[in-house]
Amino acid sequence: MSPSSWPPNLSPLARCLGWIPQALRDTPTGTPDGLERTIVVPADETQNEKPKMYRVMLYNSERMDGAVISQMIQQIFRKRPAEAWDLMMACHRTGRAVLGIYTKEIAETKARQAREFASGAMLERHGFAGDLNLTIEAE
Repeated sequence: MSPSSWPPNLSPLARCLGWIPQALRDTPTGTPDGLERTIVVPADETQNEKPKMYRVMLYNSERMDGAVISQMIQQIFRKRPAEAWDLMMACHRTGRAVLGIYTKEIAETKARQAREFASGAMLERHGFAGDLNLTIEAE
């Protein structure tokens, strides 16, 4: 039985999607035209895997203004003022601080934005572009 012989009340959508009325399912292959159709959906092996995460690390620099660093942490990394100040002070005391953990693309973007922000703010406030020492490290 060919699609042209399907009942006229079968909707165009049903025809398009290949839905088969119960009366037509009695053909040997289960399709009105006698052809066997198999839909293969490939299993996505990476679907359940979590993406690799990266830490954005800030390292202490004596040439950077603490207020600029704190403001940068608030704006780029979306931290509250007290948390940004604590991160800046932790970096000053221990030499480094983790500003956030992100996927690789987001970590790279945040690091670039932070460097641009800090450089512009230091140039505006002090007349020279500071050297913000940021790295991205795999977890």
